[in-house]
Amino acid sequence: MAGKKPRQAHETQFAALRVTEVAPCLEGKLVRVPGNTSEDQKVYFVISGRKHWVTTPDWLTTRKMRLEDTIEVSRDLFANIVTGPPLT
Repeated sequence: MAGKKPRQAHETQFAALRVTEVAPCLEGKLVRVPGNTSEDQKVYFVISGRKHWVTTPDWLTTRKMRLEDTIEVSRDLFANIVTGPPLT
């Protein structure tokens, strides 16, 4: 069950652009951020505008994908991609 507070007539809604750089087309691509930490080494697959952590190499193999095809994106762009559930 969820409740929603009614909006007041004088309230306004704001939209903000969080990233100022031009985003490359990442749909259907493997992405990661640059860096050497274990978190930086994680590879994500972008589908339907969401990034999904690829948890096993088997997932890549069954889809004929290779880690060498991973695109490095800026931390700002990566942070602005909505996170989806992990892929196994």
